[in-house]
Parts: sequence; C-alpha cells; structure tokens
Amino acid sequence: MFWRKLLKNLNKWKSFIIILLPFYFMSRLKIHKIDSQVYDKYKDIVEVISWLFAGILSLVAFATIFLAFIYENKLIIASKNLKRILKPYVLNTEELRLSFSEYQDSLFGDRTINILYYVYLLTAASSLLVWGTAVGLYTQYKVSFIIDFSVGSFLVFGIYLFFFILFVLFSLIAIAINLIRNYKNPLDKGFLPSVSSICDMDYIIDKKGDLKEFTKKNCPVIEIYCNPLVHVSKYELVFLIPIKVNNFRFVVTIFSSDGEEEALFKCYGILKEELFSDEVGRNFSCTVEKDFPRKLAEHILYNNCYGEIKIYNSECKLIARHVLKKESKKHITYFNYFIEAEIGLKDNDSNLIKKLDNNNSLFKWQQEKNFE
Repeated sequence: MFWRKLLKNLNKWKSFIIILLPFYFMSRLKIHKIDSQVYDKYKDIVEVISWLFAGILSLVAFATIFLAFIYENKLIIASKNLKRILKPYVLNTEELRLSFSEYQDSLFGDRTINILYYVYLLTAASSLLVWGTAVGLYTQYKVSFIIDFSVGSFLVFGIYLFFFILFVLFSLIAIAINLIRNYKNPLDKGFLPSVSSICDMDYIIDKKGDLKEFTKKNCPVIEIYCNPLVHVSKYELVFLIPIKVNNFRFVVTIFSSDGEEEALFKCYGILKEELFSDEVGRNFSCTVEKDFPRKLAEHILYNNCYGEIKIYNSECKLIARHVLKKESKKHITYFNYFIEAEIGLKDNDSNLIKKLDNNNSLFKWQQEKNFE
C-alpha cells in the first residue's frame, strides 16, 4: 500500500524531469578555448536567442499562471464542497446533491492548462539550456570557492547567482502549476479526491465524515408499489436512495406498531456499481421484489407500521441507525427518514450483510411474519 501510494505520487512529478534535462546536456557540453572573433560571434547569437526566449517565456508564463489562478479558485470551491459533503450539518438533501454536482464541475479536466504547462516546461528548459551554455562560454564552468574580492570573481559569482535564481523561479512556478493541475487541496493537506471517491461510503468513513449526518440527509426510502396496470393488483418492493453512493451497506426492518410490536420483513443489501459522470448527484432505485406478497402488502397498507434502517461499514460494523416513518400516496406506501436513533450495543442484522458478495451490488429481502 505504501509503495503504491509512493509510486502514484511520483507519477505526478515525472514531467518535472523536463526542466532538469538542460543540466544533463550542459554536463556533456565541451567548451574549448576560442579566439576573440568567434567569441564575439557567439556573444551576438546568445543575445538574440536570449531576447527571443525571454519574450516567449514571459508570454507563456503569464498565460499559464493566469489560467492556473482561475483553476485555483475552482479548487477552492471544490474543497469547500468536499467539506460540506463530509459534514453536511446545514444542508438538506437537495443542497447535498448540489454539492456533489458542483464538486464534479470544479474538477472537470481541461486540456488547456495541461498544454500550457508542458509548453512552459519546454520553454523554460530551452531557456536554461541557452543561458547555461552562455554561462559556460563566459566562465568555462569554473567555480572557485575561495573568497576573492576581485571584480572578476564578483562578476562570475553574479552570473552563477543569476542562473541559480532563474532555475529556482522556473522550478517554483512549475511546481505551483503542477500542484494545481493535479488538484492540490488549497484548504487542506494532500490532493482532492476523484469524484468516484467522494461517491463512496468507504471514503467518507475513512476521512472521518459525520456518518450519522450524511446518512440522515441521504437516507434510503423503501417503497411498496401497487401496480395499477395489471388486472389484479400486484405489489412491488422498491429500494431508493436520494444520492447514489457506492459501498452503501444497509438492513431495513419494517415493524407493525399495532398492539404487540413485531417485525414484518427485512430488506438488505449493498450498493456497488460503476458510477458514470452523468450519474453524480442522481438518485438510484432498484426493484427488489416484483411479486411482493399481497397479504403482507395489505397489512402494511392498512395498519400502523414504522421502519428502521441500519447502515454498516466494510467490516460490517454498525455506523448509523435511523427510524423510518410510513407515508402513503396513490398506489405507493413508503418509509422514509423520521428521526435518528442510538446505535446500541447489540446487533444481529450484521450477519445478513456478511453473507453478501462484497464485490457486486445485491439486494435481498426476507419475510419475518407469515400471513395465512
């Protein structure tokens, strides 16, 4: 895991090799003693090339830095939305959905900054090579560490100091642009995660998000739908979650609250599917049972009932628990979020999650009370 993370981080900086290439070429460069005529010729060529590269570099650097600052503002928006997603205290479900959508828009890739970044690197590397060659022409690459207060020594020192400062400035600009290009989090340590990562319960758990608050704002709904299009009323059991997130493990139990409280049925499963870009922030629904028992459905329809949902992590440990209330519309009876409940110490429903395949989405249900 450590080496994989290290290689991933190094991969983000492989482009920086371009700005180091001039030093390799200069180390292979052979500068021989030349007469004054040839020296003057080289001097004129260096001046022309320096002016050309200075002009090109200033334009490229300005355009790249300007565009990078625009992207920096987008990353600030993305970082704020990430904080809202992890701890959505002041958000309702629709605002949470909007935060997912805005985060995706803020991280939408653009070729322009990548093209300008590599153009900047090539221009900076070419400038360093030309000016480094000029330094060698003037100094024969001879550096003395002996303190000498002569004019010549100060001029040589100034030439190398200028070249060193130039290299540092080029490098710092390249580092800053590369950080922005790789989505450096401007408000926190590290880099911003991909959109698919934030749409994953395991990531939210790993980043210490408020799981109770998040699942409260993104609490699933259990529907019992009466299909009116068939001659004899047919009931279906439907699972719906307002915002699609992967690795969502849950167990829903529906109870009868008339007289003695008893469990009627359980619906449980794990949501784990490939998330496409156009699905970010959208809801997800799945028909768990297309032929739900009529007597069980009618008992729920005409009697007082309530539900309970338990949500689990990858280790099948209970992380959140909510009470669901029953509501009815035409052809639909559904259970949605009502109030947060204490997690408690005892939990026997985790065994249902342990039996599921952890690599694929799967939704099941089981009847707890039989109706003759």
